[in-house]
Amino acid sequence: MKDDHTMDALRRVGERLRAAVGGLVQTLPEDARSISAMSRVLEIHKATCQRVVEGLNDKVEAVEGLARFPGVAALKMHASACERCGSSPSIVAETRAAIDEYATLLRRRGLTHEKVRRMVMVTRDRGEEGTLAQRRRKGLYDAASLVTGEHAEAKSLAILIMPGPSPSSSEMVVMVSMLRAEREEFAKPLTMMVMGGWWTRFPGMDTAHLPEEVRDEPTFQLIEDLSTAPVRAIKLEAGSARSVVLIESPAGAIVDATIQFRTKSMIGGDQSHSKFVTAAARIAIPIRTLILDVLIHKDLDVVPSATGCYSLAAAPGDRAEGAPDQLWHERLADAPKMLEFDAANPPVSTMTHEGELVRRVLETGRVLAAEVRAYRLEIKYPIWQSEYRVYFAKSHSSIGAHVVVRPTTVASLSASGSASGPTSGPASGPASGPASGPASGPTGTRSQRATSIENR
Repeated sequence: MKDDHTMDALRRVGERLRAAVGGLVQTLPEDARSISAMSRVLEIHKATCQRVVEGLNDKVEAVEGLARFPGVAALKMHASACERCGSSPSIVAETRAAIDEYATLLRRRGLTHEKVRRMVMVTRDRGEEGTLAQRRRKGLYDAASLVTGEHAEAKSLAILIMPGPSPSSSEMVVMVSMLRAEREEFAKPLTMMVMGGWWTRFPGMDTAHLPEEVRDEPTFQLIEDLSTAPVRAIKLEAGSARSVVLIESPAGAIVDATIQFRTKSMIGGDQSHSKFVTAAARIAIPIRTLILDVLIHKDLDVVPSATGCYSLAAAPGDRAEGAPDQLWHERLADAPKMLEFDAANPPVSTMTHEGELVRRVLETGRVLAAEVRAYRLEIKYPIWQSEYRVYFAKSHSSIGAHVVVRPTTVASLSASGSASGPTSGPASGPASGPASGPASGPTGTRSQRATSIENR
């Protein structure tokens, strides 16, 4: 860790550089200041524009904004591109002077921009450490990042669960966003999810008798204005009809990717038994921050009943019958705290664009904010190789859907730890496919279980 004089110098230079780059961006047309538009107008890589925009975020201090900027060479390229597009020569000159001052500071202090970024993040994390559990999670994050060669700054999910087009179906709209994800040469490709219809959980199921509305496989789309890297889907050769969605990023590149998908499932079960709606986020690579927003349509009439962080490795582990009365073994346990919020005004997070994800899933589902109850789990250093679950119980005995959402960011398709490649066959249990199978309640029989959908 560098001394306070270095941090003071970085803070001073960071303030000047942010002011200069901010003034330069203001010279661009208003519709050219977003990440995608800036990249298109300036004809430079989207990742560079993303880091410029992140560095100008007024919700973070100057020194963290400095760390979020691209490196010196990329900043100079950005300034030159603005100059070609007609930015004021005096503002371009001021920006270049600020960049040169930062480069001089790096040289005199024996630093690189990457070292500054890591130094600032360590300083920030130390300030946030407040509990023994969080310090342990931070230690696991650091160790796992070294072992796996991959990590992400944040993973955000916005999940809208609502009644389907018929009384016997339910529908889900999901946006999954991975932010500032990076892998080393030896790491596997980053995987956003494995996707398939809910019925793919049951090998050999005859789908001919199912309503057409729930028979089709779900589709997904890349949200380009929230992404700096493309994705591609690979059909799995083994098992039921499923696909793995990979982020196409070269080793060493820091990328974002956001996708959206929607799907439907049958509602099963006996109306005399209470059912569960479950939202879950799987942590398969080291992630610094997890934000899970769940929007439950009020017509489903469910209330929160339990939250937990469960190991994917300890028995009963990854079995379909895991339910609130059959809790998995916890590791580094501390109870995740769930916050209810107004879907029309989501809490602000400096790490993610979660508010935008909430707005878009509501818009896609054609649901008003007033028609849902919204809940958030926000976890610093979520436990690697674990799953964070939020259970919702029916408030009275009416038919409910059980929806399990399991995002992942690792190429392995096996929750038991077998590192099969992205084209390998699925592992057994709910981790093996996007349709995780019914999670039983206390009654336990298949006729009394609700169907489930899994996005890994």
